Amino acid sequence: MSKITTGATVAIMLVIVIGLAATLYYQSGTTETPTGTSTTTTPSALSSTSDTSYGGAGSTDETSSQNSSAGGSPPANPIFVGNSSTIDFPPEYAVLANFTLGLINSDRSSAGLGPVTISAVPSGQQHADSIDYYGYFSHWDTQGYKPYMRYTLLGGTGGVSENVAEGSCTDSSWQRVRPCTVQTIENSLNYSEWQMMNNDSICCSNGHRENILNSLHNRVSIGVAYNSTSQVAFLVEDFEDSYTSSASLQLSGSLVTFQGSTQQDLTGWTGGASGAEIEVYYDATPAGIPVSDLIPTAACLQYNELSEPPSCHYQGAYDEGTEVATVLAPCPVGYICGSGNFTYAQTWHQSSGNFEIVFSIAQVESSSGNGVYTLYLWPNGDSTAPITSLSIFVTGP
Repeated sequence: MSKITTGATVAIMLVIVIGLAATLYYQSGTTETPTGTSTTTTPSALSSTSDTSYGGAGSTDETSSQNSSAGGSPPANPIFVGNSSTIDFPPEYAVLANFTLGLINSDRSSAGLGPVTISAVPSGQQHADSIDYYGYFSHWDTQGYKPYMRYTLLGGTGGVSENVAEGSCTDSSWQRVRPCTVQTIENSLNYSEWQMMNNDSICCSNGHRENILNSLHNRVSIGVAYNSTSQVAFLVEDFEDSYTSSASLQLSGSLVTFQGSTQQDLTGWTGGASGAEIEVYYDATPAGIPVSDLIPTAACLQYNELSEPPSCHYQGAYDEGTEVATVLAPCPVGYICGSGNFTYAQTWHQSSGNFEIVFSIAQVESSSGNGVYTLYLWPNGDSTAPITSLSIFVTGP
């Protein structure tokens, strides 16, 4: 039976596993013409830890906005090619990211929680670039990827849960729209964070707030982009549960090998007798989504984002797909173990924080076919949440 719960009544589980509804925050006030230009930088693309072949869905580029995240020349197209993406960090990124991190940790401290640190996985910035470049607002992107898919492609080894917000560049009172500078962008980021913490119940059942205040999160991938023409700043917070390192997720035929180590040797974690399990969820092969489908409409904004109708599918919270299997440690010799959606691993080793789990997905592949299979590792029977959300892209013949 799935431990992952869906529905608006269990907001914290939606935060941990399913993700958060994207929220728009636009301030009222007069607008001034922007001035000045700046440039972007493009670091080397990171590769995923998975050895699976990533086909890379095509982008439906019907209306590329060609905006610059730093107000200068158009940035590079951030779509994924295989498992890499060109990512443009604005020149002020370090200042803006640290400012946002300070807001997040201040909110966590007020709730009695420890701080998070900046993640080395650039999934937040990649998605902020994509939102800016194409001119949309959604957890999905134009290639049909969800946050956990992008996180895996960019080298993530843990679990991820995303907040997305956008707001105007303003003065410190949040009343007057101003040209985008470091100060007015910080004002926008401050406003977005405040709204997610204090004005989140009607639109999103406090999903963004619960994500910020999740005690399991220990890192955050921050994305900041801005459009100096529309004077809007975009914020992506990819909160990360980073408890595994050196993780490798490989697919050979239908055999999955998942191995790595926990960052601390937590007693009972991942052991076959600990109640640990892997839940496998399935998404159809991602396909390009028209930009027009990713732009919020007035008709959809009237709904709580956790209970929107199918016509607003891409404008609210994302889910984890469809559960297709639960992977357990090998069935002990002499025992009769249950069938159904249960899959018993061929190998399940754990020692001093290191683990290796080998199992077949042949049965679920035969029924579900090609697509994205995402692994949620629950490290023991008392776990309140999984510590991974890592995707395997099965393309097949």
